Amino acid sequence: MFRFLKNRYFWIMFAVIVISLIAVSQTSAERDDLTIAEEMVRKAYTPLQRGVSIFRGHLKKMEVLFVSKQSLIADVERLEGELAALHLENQGLREYRHESRRLKELLEFRDHNLTNMRMIPAQVIARNPNTWYNTVTIDQGSDKGITRNMPVITPRGLVGRVSSVSSDHAVVTLITDREAAVGAMVQETRVPGIIVGTVNGKQLKLSQIPFYSEVQEGNRVVTSRFSVLYPAGILIGTIAEISAESEALTKTATVIPAVDLDQIEEVLVVTNYMNPASEWGTLDSGDPESRNEVPAP
Repeated sequence: MFRFLKNRYFWIMFAVIVISLIAVSQTSAERDDLTIAEEMVRKAYTPLQRGVSIFRGHLKKMEVLFVSKQSLIADVERLEGELAALHLENQGLREYRHESRRLKELLEFRDHNLTNMRMIPAQVIARNPNTWYNTVTIDQGSDKGITRNMPVITPRGLVGRVSSVSSDHAVVTLITDREAAVGAMVQETRVPGIIVGTVNGKQLKLSQIPFYSEVQEGNRVVTSRFSVLYPAGILIGTIAEISAESEALTKTATVIPAVDLDQIEEVLVVTNYMNPASEWGTLDSGDPESRNEVPAP
């Protein structure tokens, strides 16, 4: 029955347990002195414990750094989004500022000239990409009282005339169109001529200038008081170059438009101007044949 007592492994295990219990009982109490065995064990385990502690500290730091990095990345992404939104908002505000300046200039010009003509503000909503016809479309039409052949201007100068009208929009033929003709004169010397468009659509030509008249580069060209469609004295452009006709006693001049017609965004449509010159003919009716007429000096 007690055969296991004869097994030496049993006694070895028993001895280990007894020794362990004795060691535990001797070392569990508070003592000032340690045994040599305890001192050796502690010295053997101290570097290992120190290494484990240092390793745990590094792991903790890495965990903190990882969390901090993720938080910083989230903050950077949030700030970049806010910065992009602010850039867009700033861009919109800058555009509103420029638009308000243009509209203020437009309205001040209209209010200053209400004594002799009435004007309706309009915005350019489309451009004709065809190089043969220089036109733009505005957002005001017959509902606002706009009719065909009404002059279109800006505070900087002449733009053109209304060539067709619908209820809520109208098409404006620009003065650079080759089918347009405007009775004009040189402001400084009162020399008459006719403004017509050119092939490139960027410049104007002042034709039928008397050969011996005084015309210089830099002179300003304005609408003539004999113009039927346009109010007198509206700036058209500035003379850039003068040339003499080879087979005629006249000169022509290249004129740079006062208004950048490729960039206009707002215009004024003159609605109730009546020029006394209408009794004298159709100098600038838009009919190509009218270009052969020379305005009275």
